[in-house]
This record gives sequence, C-alpha cells and structure tokens, in this order.
Amino acid sequence: MPEHFYRNYDCLKKADLGVKKPFVNFIACSVERSLDLYLEALEPAEKNNKLMTLLDVAKGTPYSQEYLSLLARQGKIGAVKISRNWMISKDGMRKYIEKTGKK
Repeated sequence: MPEHFYRNYDCLKKADLGVKKPFVNFIACSVERSLDLYLEALEPAEKNNKLMTLLDVAKGTPYSQEYLSLLARQGKIGAVKISRNWMISKDGMRKYIEKTGKK
C-alpha cells in the first residue's frame, strides 16, 4: 500500500486513542488541497494571475527561491501550496514587492 495510506491510518488510530492533533492536521490539509483545486478552476487564467512556481517567479525578482519559500511558509506572500510546490502569481509577487519597496 502507498505510504500516505499508512500515515492516514496512523492519524486515525491516534485520534481514536485521544491524540487529535494529527487527525485535525490531516483534515485541514485535505480541505486546503480541495480548496486550492476549486480556486484554481474558478480563477481566470490571465497572464499575471496564472500561478507559477517560486523558482520561476524568483527569476524576475531580487529574491531567491529559498527566501520566497520562507516567506510563503510564514504567510507573508500570497502563495499557495499545491501538492509539494509553493505557487504564486506574478501579480501576487508584484504586490509584495510594492509593499516592501524592494525592486
């Protein structure tokens, strides 16, 4: 069986024993993935609103991919995590750069 099956089973087993945090995190991640898919389907794919990886966006900014990843994890840029990749639109990155004043 796939590895994620065992992780899911483990969090269910822990919840049954009263340890609820892994189960709550599992549900939250599942909901987040679903919402990301819905938002991606609903939002217009305009050139500046198209989601791009942080690596691709970093090429046109004064920031490295690693720094953008840190900002994403801290919730300081409008990035979303889709699968294992942090994604942001050019417009979202532009707004952050304008807000910080860095060019």
